[in-house]
Amino acid sequence: MSGGFWVIAEHRRGELLETSLEAVSEMKRLADKTGEDVSAVLMGKEVEELAAPLARHGAARVYLIESEIFEPYCSTVYTRQLIELINEYCPRLVVAGATSSTRDYFPRVAAMAGAALITNCSLFTPGDNGRVSLSKPMYGGKVYAEITAPGSEVIMATARPGAFSLSVPDDSKEAEIIRADPISPPDSVPIKVIDRIEADPKTVDVSEAAMILAGGRGAGNRDGFERLEELAGLLGAAVGGSRPAVDNEWIEFDRQIGQSGKTVAPDVYIACGISGDTWHLMGMKDSGFIIAINKDGKAPVFKIADLGVKADLQEIIPEIIKILRQNHDQDVASHG
Repeated sequence: MSGGFWVIAEHRRGELLETSLEAVSEMKRLADKTGEDVSAVLMGKEVEELAAPLARHGAARVYLIESEIFEPYCSTVYTRQLIELINEYCPRLVVAGATSSTRDYFPRVAAMAGAALITNCSLFTPGDNGRVSLSKPMYGGKVYAEITAPGSEVIMATARPGAFSLSVPDDSKEAEIIRADPISPPDSVPIKVIDRIEADPKTVDVSEAAMILAGGRGAGNRDGFERLEELAGLLGAAVGGSRPAVDNEWIEFDRQIGQSGKTVAPDVYIACGISGDTWHLMGMKDSGFIIAINKDGKAPVFKIADLGVKADLQEIIPEIIKILRQNHDQDVASHG
């Protein structure tokens, strides 16, 4: 069995990452046009139950490798395991979400497999003669590079989180489970995990956040943005920003959302003082529920918002913070 499209499924705390399911969904859409099939590679300790959601989103088979050697994460283990699978089954295209882990070990695998590696892709399209074209943003999203991969070689790619929509899960689908032997534990590992510290929700990578509160020019100044950060802390939301907020140095560039920043698709997206130009909307339009707060009732963001609030941030944000703090104090008192 060889060829086909592979997705390397990542999981944390017993749940698949959203970006892995997005990649499976996109590969299934691509495979329907090319006649290929889609497989997922699932590595970890006691992870067989995670094969079901991969199947529901389009994986026809799942290569399952279960072992204690995958915990804690070690790039050497993942690299050697994936190389063995690629050498044995020779997939055409190997895709994973662009995460901290794949940024670590995917280049190693590509170098050892003699494969091309295209990172942070936001579009996969069928090309001529069975080839696949991959597109990725460059120069801060100002242009897109389109790369056509040779049909006879293994291609590896990482998919930009949030760039692809999830398919509608089909509960009737089941995947063929192919169990593979784990590699022998390495004699030594270069990195030892001492402890794991959970990130503060307001500083977690916005591409992985379930709720995002994003501020824009309407925040007014750094003090206004600090109030948004206070609100995000009360809501348990990650903090993001539009390009004007970044340009004014109210927030760091790695938290910029939009075409020239990160593409996100959280369950809830709260846009505060963001007018919503095309470049920003392209980076968050696939969010589950969009709330927009802006004093300009004609702001473009209201067109895609599920809930719109016409209000001045300087007035409404302090009131929301006050109400949330009062509710919190009442909860503490009632449980005291």
